[in-house]
Formats: sequence, C-alpha cells, structure tokens
Amino acid sequence: MTIEEIVEARKQGHTSEAYDAIRDIYATDKSPRVKAVMFWTALDMLNNLVDDKKTDEAERIYKALLRLFSSMNDANHEREQAALAKADRRLHKGTQLVSESDTERLGRWGESVAADYLRKKGYHIIAHDWRSGHRDIDLVAMDGAVMVFVEVKTRSRRIGSEPETSVDRKKLINLQRAIFHYIHMRHVKNEFRFDIVVVIGKDEVVTEITHWKDVNLYI
Repeated sequence: MTIEEIVEARKQGHTSEAYDAIRDIYATDKSPRVKAVMFWTALDMLNNLVDDKKTDEAERIYKALLRLFSSMNDANHEREQAALAKADRRLHKGTQLVSESDTERLGRWGESVAADYLRKKGYHIIAHDWRSGHRDIDLVAMDGAVMVFVEVKTRSRRIGSEPETSVDRKKLINLQRAIFHYIHMRHVKNEFRFDIVVVIGKDEVVTEITHWKDVNLYI
C-alpha cells in the first residue's frame, strides 16, 4: 500500500491492514508524513485492542506511541498530545465508563480557572494536562520568553499557606522528571521556571487564587 492508500483504508475502518502496511513503510522511512500516519494508525489499533480487552497488546502499542511522539519534534503536536492523554485514560482505567468523582470534577474546574487567570495576566497557554507516561504537568505556558510549568491545586477551603504544603516531595520528584522529559523532547532552549497556582472555591465559585512564581523544584 502507498501512504494515500493506507490513509484511505484507515478512514474505511480497515485498521489492521492499515497498521501492518504503515509498519512496513515506517521500518525504512521515518519522514514527518510517515510518522504522522504511523501515529494515527497505531492509535486506531490501540483503541481497537482496548475495546477487545487485549490490554497487554494495547500497552505495548501505547509505549511505542510514546516513543514515536517523543520523536515528532518538528512542530507543536497538540492534537497528538491530547489523543495520547485520552488513550492513556482509556487503557489504564479500562473501557467501562466511570463516573467522575467530586474531587476529579473540582480539579478539572480548578485547572480551567487557573488557565483563564494566567491568560488574563498575559501568559500564553501552550499545553493542558501534558503527560509523560503516568506523570503529568497541569499547564505549560509562556510568560514572555520564559516557559512556565504550572502545577494547579484546587481546594474547597484553604489548607496551609506555603507552596511546600500544597505539593509533597513525591509529587515534586514526578514533576521534575516530567518537566525534564518535556524539555528534552521539545528541545526547549528557553529559560524556564516552575509555578504553583492554588484555586480555592466550590460550586464553581472562586473565592481565592494564589500564584507562587519560581518555586524551587528541589525542596
């Protein structure tokens, strides 16, 4: 099959045939076009395997997709990033629809509030919920020429008053690894820093936002 035929086969739902064909091409051709088709076809295959409850095979493809995505550094790949995050959730939480907990809803709302807050401060949001395996960075933003990695903590009431009380040591270690993976993968040359935004509120009513800039990642 040619690349065009593979794309057409994928559109028609012939996932296995398209996947086998693109793997043959990818073995000798790793151009951006081939990588893109490989990514989306492999993602189709992963989703089919999850539907069939073949989680071991799906996990292998997921890990290969992470490696492939890390090599796609010629442009911003926000769609691929979002698709990977969705695949991660499906694969590691199963295919059964799980109701979102109150804590999860609160956290998702808080991240949206924090992103809006930063935009109003002149920041440019470039990524939400960026994942490095099972680790994640809530927000990646630009503050002028400085890249900012943001951890968002959402609470219904205030607990503590320092950033150290909102992010424990284990979380900091995971953030360090995720941030340096992002920097390495994206070949980031900009100055960067780590911020924490704490959103206090409930029932979608914000009572307080605290923004700590340039928090020490090694505390």
